[in-house]
Amino acid sequence: MLLNIPKLPEQGTRKITIEEVRPELLSFRIYRDTQYWWIFLVYNEILDINQLQPGVILLYPNINYVEYLYEKVSL
Repeated sequence: MLLNIPKLPEQGTRKITIEEVRPELLSFRIYRDTQYWWIFLVYNEILDINQLQPGVILLYPNINYVEYLYEKVSL
């Protein structure tokens, strides 16, 4: 599944604010769910959460594709 995440279609971009340096908050603001926090890290090839700094622009995939991958893995 991890190898497929960078291949997912991009839904948009988000410039990180001071409040959003925690990935679970970023996940909640974009997807209304905190469980997808790690998707941003994999999708943007971030190896250390300290790279999430105010002003950094992140790409994020469409939630429908992310959920499809979840379903596919759990089958």
